[in-house]
Amino acid sequence: MSTGQAPNTNQRKVVRKVEQRVGKRRLRSRGIRVVYSEDFGKWTCPNVWVVVGVCGPSIFFSDQVLNVPGGKIPRVVKFTLQRDKQSGKVIELRLEISSSLGRVVVSAGVSGSMPTGEYAIPEDEGDLMEFLSKLVKRHFEVKITNDNYDNFRFEVEPILKAFKRLAAALPFINFFERRVRKLKPLRSLSGIDELREYSLIHRVARKCISKLYRKNTWICHEYLYIVPRGDVIELFNVKVYLDGSVSERSIATLPSRLAIVHDPITGVDYLVAFVDGELVKSPLAFDPGNPAKLLEPILAKPGFNVTGDEVFVTAMLLDYLTRTRYFEVALTPGLWPGFGFVDPFGAIDINNYGPKALVDIVKWVDKYYKVNNIEAKANIAYAIAKLITPAIKRTKTQFVDPVIINMSQGGLGVSTLAREIIARIILGIDPGDKRYMLVLSGSVRSEPQFRNLVGHNGLLLILDEQKAGDLANNRHIIHSAAVGENIVGVHAATYGEGFGAVFRSRRGVIINTNVTDRNKILSILAVNESPYTYVRRIRFIPWRGGAEALLNGAAAYADLPDTKPLIGYLAGLFNAHWEELMKPGTFDELTHVALELIKRDAANDPEVVKAVEELEEAVRAIEEREAEEKSGYFTSGNDVMTLINGLKELARVNRRQTDLPNLLLTLLEAGVQEGAAFTRDTRVSVGDVKAGIEDVLRIVGVIRDATDTGAASLDAVANEPGAWGEFAKRIIGMLNNGIVRIDFINGSALIGGKRDSFLGKKPSKLRSLGGKEAFSFTLDEIINAIINASVIEGGEDGGEGGVDSGQTG
Repeated sequence: MSTGQAPNTNQRKVVRKVEQRVGKRRLRSRGIRVVYSEDFGKWTCPNVWVVVGVCGPSIFFSDQVLNVPGGKIPRVVKFTLQRDKQSGKVIELRLEISSSLGRVVVSAGVSGSMPTGEYAIPEDEGDLMEFLSKLVKRHFEVKITNDNYDNFRFEVEPILKAFKRLAAALPFINFFERRVRKLKPLRSLSGIDELREYSLIHRVARKCISKLYRKNTWICHEYLYIVPRGDVIELFNVKVYLDGSVSERSIATLPSRLAIVHDPITGVDYLVAFVDGELVKSPLAFDPGNPAKLLEPILAKPGFNVTGDEVFVTAMLLDYLTRTRYFEVALTPGLWPGFGFVDPFGAIDINNYGPKALVDIVKWVDKYYKVNNIEAKANIAYAIAKLITPAIKRTKTQFVDPVIINMSQGGLGVSTLAREIIARIILGIDPGDKRYMLVLSGSVRSEPQFRNLVGHNGLLLILDEQKAGDLANNRHIIHSAAVGENIVGVHAATYGEGFGAVFRSRRGVIINTNVTDRNKILSILAVNESPYTYVRRIRFIPWRGGAEALLNGAAAYADLPDTKPLIGYLAGLFNAHWEELMKPGTFDELTHVALELIKRDAANDPEVVKAVEELEEAVRAIEEREAEEKSGYFTSGNDVMTLINGLKELARVNRRQTDLPNLLLTLLEAGVQEGAAFTRDTRVSVGDVKAGIEDVLRIVGVIRDATDTGAASLDAVANEPGAWGEFAKRIIGMLNNGIVRIDFINGSALIGGKRDSFLGKKPSKLRSLGGKEAFSFTLDEIINAIINASVIEGGEDGGEGGVDSGQTG
């Protein structure tokens, strides 16, 4: 038995202050399951006694059988003891289940005075009787002897019953706690270096994993020991038997630097380890069929093993790390707002060497890419822009980051440009480094492979030497990877509902293919979809062949630029200008903004300015070439562009954004004053018009197939927030009122003035407009023309990211 009498200041750490007021009232209880019972509220005091009079809850004065442990019992039971009725001196006794000590603590004080600090932690009834005997002798000057022992025991029997009841309930006390333990990172760390420091396990840790309760005492008989031994830790299972013997077994050897990390970029938790300075990570997706799967990346390294029960080791390790080493750190490689350039492996030289490398690269291109000078420089500019697009796609979920497809016969230097210039010099990464998966030379034969690659990190992905069959196998991922941070694949959960893994399209993509016919590529990709859906998602760059081009390609590799990486300079520059970089609504605008930032930053260096201007000229040349080629896929022509420009002007006057959904809203809000009127036509089916509008919204991804995420109908779009949702509500309201046509008054500014024809139609005098000349279209016709023409301009994202304001990626 533990007893003591300590000063008040120290004693408060052991037991709560004894209440001075005791009366016939219901006791407040912080009980286990039933916190209050009527029996505990009744107070009993004997009329006569021999040694001491004991007052307390009536239930302990009866012969009632005690309930099952963990049933009805409060945490605290109080009694009073007095020598005689005439004396005002009363001992207040408190029996309490102490959560911190895991024991039943008995404390005492004298009424009318401050608590004396007298307490005991008895092991059994004998210890409690000894404490009570000393208490009575000290305060009542009554010595318990053989003559009065039986009477004394009979009189304090209710206290003994209460002690036995609390001691029996104690092992179950925590089963009924209502407090919820919310797991969250203990702290946010600035980066990998700080994570490496905080993840070190440098002290012996012990956890009791199995214990016995005996005589008001918990006895731990099985421990997990974590013992640091230099660069490794050993996990031991230690068992202590009641006879004092001890058994010890080593169950695992693991790295000494371990932690659980929440990556705010992906939203995923990882088990991370540092092995020989290298970070190894594994997502926390526990597989009951393979419990050691979580540890596989670590166990693949020499010197580490699990010899014990894999489920036990994994569970105990996760429990320990969650309580002691759970941090928030960005782990996904790439350039991210608020986190800067993230390189968890530390293999990239991110020192700022300035923009000189850009000058060397452009001079090298001018020397060895004379035939394909524009094509090579455009690839360099697009690679720089794609350093930024993963961060933009996280915010603008419908931002179109087009897949760049270089169409080239072999030997023209396309692979050299990708591997040696873009990967090694611009991004500072060895193209063969499997940790970053930057350049893949050879076929990516399946969608799961492509899906894993585009979600691997936030760095550029270059797929080199892709064949026609590879493009066909991956057409659905190419379709999805270009727009926003979309979900492009999932793994089903091993057991039950949900998903084991979700894959998102984070990376910008450049594909080098030996298929040199643009129409053939479109026919390969657009098997089940309209070509429109790919035209706006792909930037085709055809490379010219010939003897000179082949000679240049061979010579380029033999004389690579000897310069420092550009990534440190670009990361520092772009990280300081996220606000500007987030404004562009299209990829082309973003490319020009990024180049302009470099030119502005290096304004005093004429060589850098000249190099950037050459890149800008190359990009503009590709844009003009692309616009001419795209126009061949559509019939809307100049007329619809005139209408779009008129709607943009009207939107600006109304202080509205000029992205696609807001242009359509501007159209629906136009009136006769602006040169438009909406009319009914009983000859036109409302259902057909609605179906036509839904078809064109599918082309741009506002309406998705039933197997995809997002709205599956115009009515579903109307339930979404943002501009697309508002557009859908307006158009549904019109259709419900029978309005199916829009008439443009001939001569209005919206169509560019007086016209002989507009969008292939001749003007006619309409009764609805008082005999004025106008061009009449069904709503789906004009909406289809505007959306298709907007695709030519660069997608539906102009301004604020289009669908971003109303759709989920």
